[in-house]
Amino acid sequence: MSLDLDVTIGAVNLVNVGGTFIPASSLLSVRGASSPAAEVKPQRRASALLTERQLTVLENLRKGDPNKVIAHKLNMSECTVKVHVRNMMKKIQARNRTELVCMTSELFQSP
Repeated sequence: MSLDLDVTIGAVNLVNVGGTFIPASSLLSVRGASSPAAEVKPQRRASALLTERQLTVLENLRKGDPNKVIAHKLNMSECTVKVHVRNMMKKIQARNRTELVCMTSELFQSP
């Protein structure tokens, strides 16, 4: 019971200083997650999960380049580009290329 009180006090203090409190239970309902560990933001995990080559492919995806153009720029086959895109989508849990770019846009923003 004291944990609930501690969380409530922490939430009130956070809101008082201008922060935003989002209950963990709301985060668990997003995409059917079953544990807090499953709710780590994909953007934050992306840089740790992706290889340098995948990040290079992703950078070209952000520019809107099709697979064929990316393959030519990076001197690889179109099939290899598709494999990189598919693997990134699995790692980041994106459903399509557009979602992959949106979910990882934080990686390419200047500070």
